[in-house]
Amino acid sequence: MKKTRMQIENKKILRQVWKEFILKFVTSISMRGILMILPIWYSDAIDWASKGNFEKAIHLIILSLIVYAVYYIVEILNNFTFWALYNRLYKRYTKLAIFSTFQNSIYSLSRFSLGEYGNILNNDIDVICAFYSNGVMRIVQIFEFLIIYTYFFSLNIYVFLITVIVSICMLIVYRFSSRKTEKLNQARKFHLDKKTATLHEVFLGIKEIKGFHVLGSINERVKEKSMNYLDASTKYDRFNVIVKACVLSMIQFARFGLVLYGLYLMSKGQMTLGVIMLIYTYYQKIIDNFGVINTISIELQNLKVSFARFNKILEYSHDLEDVIDLKTTNYKGSIKFVDVLYGNRNDPILNQTSFEIPENKISVITGKPGSGKTGIIDLLLKLNQKHSGEILIDGIPIEKIDGKTYYNLIASVRKNPVFFDLSIKDNMMLVEQNFDKIVEICKLLQIHDYICSLKKGYDTPILSKEENISNNVKQLLAIARVLLKDSKIMLFDESLSVLDKHSSEIVFQLLNKLKEDHTIVIISREKEMMKYANQVIVLKNNQILTWGTYKELFKNKTIEDVL
Repeated sequence: MKKTRMQIENKKILRQVWKEFILKFVTSISMRGILMILPIWYSDAIDWASKGNFEKAIHLIILSLIVYAVYYIVEILNNFTFWALYNRLYKRYTKLAIFSTFQNSIYSLSRFSLGEYGNILNNDIDVICAFYSNGVMRIVQIFEFLIIYTYFFSLNIYVFLITVIVSICMLIVYRFSSRKTEKLNQARKFHLDKKTATLHEVFLGIKEIKGFHVLGSINERVKEKSMNYLDASTKYDRFNVIVKACVLSMIQFARFGLVLYGLYLMSKGQMTLGVIMLIYTYYQKIIDNFGVINTISIELQNLKVSFARFNKILEYSHDLEDVIDLKTTNYKGSIKFVDVLYGNRNDPILNQTSFEIPENKISVITGKPGSGKTGIIDLLLKLNQKHSGEILIDGIPIEKIDGKTYYNLIASVRKNPVFFDLSIKDNMMLVEQNFDKIVEICKLLQIHDYICSLKKGYDTPILSKEENISNNVKQLLAIARVLLKDSKIMLFDESLSVLDKHSSEIVFQLLNKLKEDHTIVIISREKEMMKYANQVIVLKNNQILTWGTYKELFKNKTIEDVL
């Protein structure tokens, strides 16, 4: 059976944390070993006391107190090793999820709601990390069964057989209940995703909710999703409680039955009171450990569900194979599309499209809305994949260029740029660590004085939901990021069209200087921008209509209707 991407990546991660696993195992086996020895000493102390040898009984009790002190120290260490393992796993699974998200296309990411994606990166990663971090102790506890069964076998064949039969019956119950548990858990997570997604909609759509006064209808929708989740969660918890109660009640019956049998043997002089108490105590461990088996069964089903959900992020992420590792400085920056088919095959965004963009020039791509302009940017940024054709940079297919080199080679800014929940300075420093250079670029764009006039200056948060910074300045800050990155190829998708006239002229003056050693691609329908271009490429009906200079194309006004 072919392994999933999740199984492959999971194996790699587990290998990377082997030291933490070993430390957790050592502290776990020390803890449980102490808890197995102490009942034996209690049993012996009771037997010595019943024989009148109180001195030995007292010595055993004092020794037990000392060992208990050691136990609590080991328990603290065990807790430390748990979090060391859990935290390292959590970091690595989160890193894998973020990296794989980056490797997904926009189309494959569209399969997720915000709620589902958020729950995978929070709840499902927690389930996976908790399973492995707790798993070490669980394994040690299962080994305790073997020790207890061995002791019962050496003690009395009937005690051993009854214990084994009851244990087998309980395992069968757990086995047959596991599939039901998995289905109930899948339903619970499904409704949790729906509920979370609805809550996101409320937060993001609060303006519409107020504007159209639809709070009542929206509240009913939230109530419905919440009730669906609560119902699914209740069924899941109720089923597991019933299974656990059935199993543990049967073990309790066996426990007290064996105590009665032990008292019968004691009346015959064939068993001591200390041994009966030891049987009673070890049966408590069996009860606890069967609770652990039930927990493992539930956690294993949860793990399967979480694996499947996490794998959705991994399965469509793509690694570059047979890549060419070249430095950015080796590239000139020419771009070529050859018979590119992209989008829905029956209604493509780009339909067998071919064109060339020369290096160290300004090229404007224009056309009516829906003509395929933005699709070119999406493909160049590898946000989605084409069906057929080739996209080349300096004659090299972009699929062959290693990711680090490629994304250093290219930078873009869109009409509605996204900033992170950070200050102006911190947003810029994600791209360029030199603050002096950030200030220099802001001065060139003539926004430095505006930023300094803000109450917190460069430490002002860029809050997309609050109008604390003008939209024109936000757009210039987005352009500043591209200039700071200083990539060989710069893409501007409708981003220059929203600038005011003064800012637009400043940016074009900078781009005219940059085109000496940069390839600049602008998506726009503004004629004024086309005048600055060395080449204008015109799209119509998702194909290239024509190309040339502004003067050549507008000389006879033959493409006026296209714009």
